[in-house]
Amino acid sequence: RSDNNWIDGLNSNLPDSISIKSISKVSDDFHSRFSAIERSYTFVIYNSKTKPLFFNDFSHYDNNEININTLKEHADMFIGSHDFSSFRSSSCSSKNPIKNISEIKVQKHNNFILITITSNAFLHNMVRIMVGTLIDIAKGELNLSIKDILKKNDRTFAGKTASARGLFFLGPKYNSIFNIPSPTLNILDRFKI
Repeated sequence: RSDNNWIDGLNSNLPDSISIKSISKVSDDFHSRFSAIERSYTFVIYNSKTKPLFFNDFSHYDNNEININTLKEHADMFIGSHDFSSFRSSSCSSKNPIKNISEIKVQKHNNFILITITSNAFLHNMVRIMVGTLIDIAKGELNLSIKDILKKNDRTFAGKTASARGLFFLGPKYNSIFNIPSPTLNILDRFKI
């Protein structure tokens, strides 16, 4: 069968909320989760006095002013290898809290703020706690820096956990030996017609 036949066959049996766009043949030792060398998420914040009518289910809504410059300044403090114990949920079972953030990008598009984070791995609720903390700092509700919170290794010093509504998994990145394309890291590119 051709790749297109496989894609059409799979898509005909999936719900409308899931769609296969491409497939790749991989070796038997490949594992979709554990073979990944990086993963990327985007978190979408809708920042306006009015609620996001059409985007309510797909964004975290905050009607208080978020200082974008403060958000960017503190987001950059996450880059590098750190102990993220302050940014994990109490139910996290990971034995190693040290993760390496290779990239974090903050973009503003009208009322939307997009925070894209790439790391070798993430702890349970790590992205949502990171974003919630950034929002709290950018609104002036939390008076610690990200550097200070990272040093504490204690969840109680970080900010609120942001809602799951704004969280999008962009995908994993694999070693080039697997010949699998890397994900599109700009969530807006996924909506181009």
